[in-house]
Amino acid sequence: MSVIILTVHTSSTLGQSNRGSREKTPSWAATRLCESPYEPLCAGARWRPATACLPVQGAAPPAASESAATMSGVSFRYSEAGVRKVRRVQFGILGPEELKASSVCNIVTDRTFENGKPIPGGLMDPALGAIDRLLNCASCGMDSSECPGHFGHLELTKPMYHVSFLNTTLKVLRCVCFSCSAILGDQPAEDGKANPDGVRLAAATRKKNPAQRPRAMLDFAKTKKTCWSCSAPQPNFKRDGLTIAAEFKESTDDHERKMEVQPERAHSILKGITDSDALRLGFNPIYARPEWMVLTVLPIPPPHVRPAV
Repeated sequence: MSVIILTVHTSSTLGQSNRGSREKTPSWAATRLCESPYEPLCAGARWRPATACLPVQGAAPPAASESAATMSGVSFRYSEAGVRKVRRVQFGILGPEELKASSVCNIVTDRTFENGKPIPGGLMDPALGAIDRLLNCASCGMDSSECPGHFGHLELTKPMYHVSFLNTTLKVLRCVCFSCSAILGDQPAEDGKANPDGVRLAAATRKKNPAQRPRAMLDFAKTKKTCWSCSAPQPNFKRDGLTIAAEFKESTDDHERKMEVQPERAHSILKGITDSDALRLGFNPIYARPEWMVLTVLPIPPPHVRPAV
């Protein structure tokens, strides 16, 4: 399950239909009555079967070309929503709080059915969508033919690495302190004298492509064996399968000489990075915080889009 999100910024184009024309809303649309209890949903926000919206007695029927579209033998009304133009696209990582805000239920059990009915809080929770012709969706109230499905979420007991972000997580860990999360080599200048490491760091953070900033910072961060802020020793990191290993010069009371960096420790280090340092590392804290690369909440897709097994 990918947690990459895509935000589309649009500008409204008033007076246009979804077919690209500038025709006004047909007069018949205002004189049609809907027998469905979900009348607001068929007022232009969604397509509904033409049979569910009946014209007023005596009203002229609309032309076939402008009233409905045929899909798999079922007629649907054209959407009356205005057309919008895409201005820009913003990619990001779906954070845990946004996952919870967009979720309809929290999954707390792996059980699915009991006495033939879906269990609330289970993987087939009725709030995730209607899957039975006799039961409507607990979230939107629609039946199985119209409910699009809704996402839930699962809060993990412990954080875990996301395999797609494991290499990026490793690069960021090599650029910051293992103890205080400060950027290695970012020591402020003293008495107005230029700091050679600061000059190299400034050149790395000025790169236009954010993806190139961690690579440029690795060139001098990997040579730092102690932190300028807390004087803590820094390990050498390497990827070992689906885990990250750290090796120090010597063991101390806080850590062993060789150790596996648990996802909880990696999440704590990444969470300690300030927003200003995250920007310098190539992250936009509004759309992608570094600790979001370590999973703490899983999105649960609705049954409609799950692969059949």
